[in-house]
Amino acid sequence: MLRIHFTGEDLVGTRVAPSADPLWEILLSLHVLQRPAGQRPNGPWRRQLNQRLLAANHAEWIAPTRKLLPLAPVAGYNPDFLTPIQGLLGLEEAIATILATPEDRLHRELRLLAEAGHGVPADEARSQGAPAFLASLAEALRRYHRLTLAPFWSHVQTLVRTDRAVRERHLLEGGVELLLARMGPRMHWTRPVLRVDYPNDRDVHLGGRGLLLVPSYFCEGTPVGPADPTLPPVLVYRVDRSGARPATRGARQHLASLLGATRAAVLMAATTTRSTTALARLIGVSIATASYHLSVLRDADLVSSRRQANVVHHTVTPLGLSLLNGVEDPSTHLGV
Repeated sequence: MLRIHFTGEDLVGTRVAPSADPLWEILLSLHVLQRPAGQRPNGPWRRQLNQRLLAANHAEWIAPTRKLLPLAPVAGYNPDFLTPIQGLLGLEEAIATILATPEDRLHRELRLLAEAGHGVPADEARSQGAPAFLASLAEALRRYHRLTLAPFWSHVQTLVRTDRAVRERHLLEGGVELLLARMGPRMHWTRPVLRVDYPNDRDVHLGGRGLLLVPSYFCEGTPVGPADPTLPPVLVYRVDRSGARPATRGARQHLASLLGATRAAVLMAATTTRSTTALARLIGVSIATASYHLSVLRDADLVSSRRQANVVHHTVTPLGLSLLNGVEDPSTHLGV
C-alpha cells in the first residue's frame, strides 16, 4: 500500500497532466511486452503492433527493444532517470534531460537496478562510459517510440483527453477532494491521505509540493510513480479504455456525415480550448457561422463554453470526446 499524505497546500497544488507522457508510456509498454502471452492485453495496440512487425524489418524493432528491456523489469525497481517530468513537454525535451543525467546519479540508479538482479545496464554504462551509454539509450528510445508508439499515439491522446475532461468535471463539481475520491478503484481518498494499491508498503509526504496525476494508456496494473521521494511527486494511473477503439480510415467521413462537415470540424477543433474567433479562423468560416454551430454542439452537450472577460472559450466535453474516439488526431486535419 502506498500512502500519500496531503496538506492543505498540497490539495491546492494537485493537478492532472494535460497529455500522456511519452517516456512513461514507453516504460509501461515495455512492461506489457514482457508479460506472459496469456496475461498480455489483447487490445488494439497489440494487434496493430503485430501487424506492423509482420510487414516490417524485425531487426529494426528488436535492437532498440533489447536495449530498453533490461532497464524496465515488470516487477521491482525501474530507474527514475528514464522518466523525467520533462516528458510532458515532448519526447525530445525528455530525451535531452536524460542525456544530461549526472554521471553519479546514473551509476547510483543502475546499481539499484543491479541489486534487484538486473546488472546488464550497469555493466554497459561502466564499459561504454556514461555519455556513450546515454547517447545509445537516447537513440533506442527514439527508435522504439517511432516504431512502436507513434503509429498509435493519436488514439492514446484521444483517450487521455477524454479522461482529463472527466477529471476536470469532478474538479469543477467538488474540488480536489472529489477528484481524488473518484480516482478509484485502486485509489482510496480519506482526508488527508490517498491510499493507493501498490506492490510495496511506503509513505510519501508531499510537504507542500502537490501531486501531478498523469493519465496513461499502458498502465496495466497498480498506479506507479518515481521511487525517489525527493523527486517531484507524480502518480501515473490507467485511463478508462472501455468502449474505446483506435482510429479507422473512414471514421472522419462518418463523423462528417453524422454532424455535417463544418460542425464536425468545429467539434474536432475544440479538442483544444479555443475562442470563437480562433475556431472560426482555424476552420475558415465566419464568426457568426462558428457561433451557430457551437450553440448546436453546446445544446447537445458535446461542447462546453465559458466566458473570460469579453472572450468566450470553448472545449469539447467528455461526451464529445467519446464521439471523437476513432477519429484520427484532429490536428492532422486542421493544420495545427
